[in-house]
Amino acid sequence: MQERSTIDQGYKKRQLHLAMLLGGFLTIIAVPSVCAQLTLPTIHPINSATFAQNLNIYDWQYQFGWGASPWNQLDFVTHYDYFSTMQYSRGEQLWKDQQNADLIIQKRALQNRILLTRFDFTSLKDQFSSFNYDRIQAGMTIAGRFPLKQDISIQPEMGFRMENRKELSESGPYFAINLLVPDQEFFDAAHKLDAWSETSTFKNRQNSQVRLNYGIFGEVTPGTRDSLNFYYDFLRRDNFLGNPLNKIVESLNKKRIGFNNNLHYSIGQDAGFRMITDLSIAGVDIGRDSIAQHISNRGHDDFDFHNNIFMYWHGENHKHQLAVDFGESSTEHYLSDSSTTFSSSQGLIGVGYDVIEKFTRISEKSQYRLSDSDSIRFYFGLSKLERDNTDRARSDTHDEQRWTAALLHSRRLSEFITLRWELSTYLRHFVYLNSQLSGQNNWTRILKFQPECIIRFSPQAELRQKAGIRTNYVVSDFASDNSLVNNYVIRDYFITDSLAIEFSEKLTCLLDYRYETEELGSLNWRKFSSRPRTAWRNQWGTLKFQQRFTSRAKLGLGVVFYEQKRWNYELNTENRLKKEHVGTHTNLGPVAEFLFIAPNGSVIVFNGKRQKAFPFIGKAYYINNLELRMQWKF
Repeated sequence: MQERSTIDQGYKKRQLHLAMLLGGFLTIIAVPSVCAQLTLPTIHPINSATFAQNLNIYDWQYQFGWGASPWNQLDFVTHYDYFSTMQYSRGEQLWKDQQNADLIIQKRALQNRILLTRFDFTSLKDQFSSFNYDRIQAGMTIAGRFPLKQDISIQPEMGFRMENRKELSESGPYFAINLLVPDQEFFDAAHKLDAWSETSTFKNRQNSQVRLNYGIFGEVTPGTRDSLNFYYDFLRRDNFLGNPLNKIVESLNKKRIGFNNNLHYSIGQDAGFRMITDLSIAGVDIGRDSIAQHISNRGHDDFDFHNNIFMYWHGENHKHQLAVDFGESSTEHYLSDSSTTFSSSQGLIGVGYDVIEKFTRISEKSQYRLSDSDSIRFYFGLSKLERDNTDRARSDTHDEQRWTAALLHSRRLSEFITLRWELSTYLRHFVYLNSQLSGQNNWTRILKFQPECIIRFSPQAELRQKAGIRTNYVVSDFASDNSLVNNYVIRDYFITDSLAIEFSEKLTCLLDYRYETEELGSLNWRKFSSRPRTAWRNQWGTLKFQQRFTSRAKLGLGVVFYEQKRWNYELNTENRLKKEHVGTHTNLGPVAEFLFIAPNGSVIVFNGKRQKAFPFIGKAYYINNLELRMQWKF
């Protein structure tokens, strides 16, 4: 992956200033989900249009969001999003269009009562898929939020939902209710309750959801905080299986119950202990019904447990973290008696095999500041995973162990030169418990060394150079002198250069270059010898000049370059390895970027790249990557 250039401190501040301006103006508004408590969202006005092209994919997007309070105690928010994608291939155009719109009106009444109304609309047309997913969905919801006592409130909702598809048109009522009991003090602890229920009913389908959360928060002793949350979820989703005219409905019912405990204990000012425990039990039942009769049932029971223990301590010149994670998850599938009467191809669709996974992880991080210009960091991690699968035909039951260690040292030689280096190692042992797959058991050993040098010639010029060497050995547990199929070695090397020169306060030059090479070969681990099989070399280059006309306008022009060469190693008639050139792929072309932020907040952003590609085989062609974004400020 190409390294990004790093520039001097003054230039960074100006780039950050532009990024903050751009981020503040290009705010993306998410349309609230229908299946949630109806509220009036906070909105940043937006009116933007975007066009992008990547290869043969063209994207158009328009977003509009606005809110106001035209009269006293009356507020409204509206959104409209339009997304369109076109794929052009072999003279044919395939389109996917989606529209989302909503209008939410809020009226504040007497005694802190709130009345809300929402209208929403969604349209989807998709030619990419082989299935017919085209549909139009619309709905209206009326809600009222009524305070009961102190901060306790209840919000009933009612409305209707409508869905039109090519084969079928449906509509039905919608009901929901929400109870919110925030932070009630009892027995030196804060108690919180949140309950939510909703249901949509159609002629042959029903969608419903129930959520119940109860939490206790408190300080057990000075410096010790504890929280305990219990939750219950129920979800039902009915969908037609295939063509709705076949009148076969698949109903998913999911129930989940669990708790979460978070304990934090401080040991003075310099140390602490934290433990987070999660436990949940879920049951999923999927029934298949026709309009006249019940057809089949399948489902699975899920169990999930996760515990994290985290300890930290620090001093004036050192920091340490020790973490222990362990947990278990399982999935147990089942079929009803009626399902067993169906053929394997029909009754077993979507039914998997029972799986149990257990994991344990231990990690430690340390950081030492040896002096004002010298620091060192160390990391060590150990993990173990056990996976048990009941599939007798293709069981992938296995154990896996991983060891990781890394050492990073940074030293500032002077005000202008900083040296960093990183040494890391990775060891993995993978073992299949199935004797038929034991031939794939292997060890993976990775060693990496990566130095970096940062040279600041002046406040206007900075050079970063990084290099890396990595070796990856994969060895079968049953390796022999003649076993070269499952044993291989990968050696790669890279070097990157990043240079930024600020000729003036308004003109900057950015130069990036990356070179990497990799060789793949068969490995004889016992003799620690290898035979190369393939090799490739990549080069990337970017030269860009950026001109800042004002603090709100910037233009960048440059050129990009990419090249890949590949080789194969073959035995010649003399039984000697011969390196044969397979081919070369090259990309070359201009790049341009433009940013303008008007005084009223309107924004124009353009990024473009056009490359001529010379492939390994065939004629040259062009690759276009374009993006144009315009946003108008209210």
